[in-house]
Amino acid sequence: MLGLDSDVNNMSKFGITVLVIIILAIVYFAFFHTRHLVYTRQQTHAPPESVTGIGVALLVNHGELKIMDVLPNTPAAHAGLHRGLIIQQINGTNIAGMPLATCAAMTRGPLGSPVQLEILDPANNETSIVDFTREKIALPVGNRQMKAKPVAQ
Repeated sequence: MLGLDSDVNNMSKFGITVLVIIILAIVYFAFFHTRHLVYTRQQTHAPPESVTGIGVALLVNHGELKIMDVLPNTPAAHAGLHRGLIIQQINGTNIAGMPLATCAAMTRGPLGSPVQLEILDPANNETSIVDFTREKIALPVGNRQMKAKPVAQ
């Protein structure tokens, strides 16, 4: 009987040791892995300081891509674009019904590359074609936090 008690005691010590190792592994993973995830998330979700585009803030409303704002000293400002204009085509592609993110991506591109917009002015029902060259657009500090706000291009 003495040998049996010794085996049970050794098994209990082994079980406790395994349990302690598992708990230490969980604590290690939770502490270090969580810190890494937070650091990585902060790195990848930092708002941009600039974009390469034409300098407009856009909004999709009832399937139409509207200019909500024009940043000063940008290609859009120099071309005379203003709030309320409707963009119908980007580089010859009809963008009616496209998501905002897709349209915004179409206005961006390499520095110095061309982009063409077909614009409707609803005030006088006139359509015009405007050609731009993409520039580096510094985003105002307030526009870097673009949660539910228009997207600057």
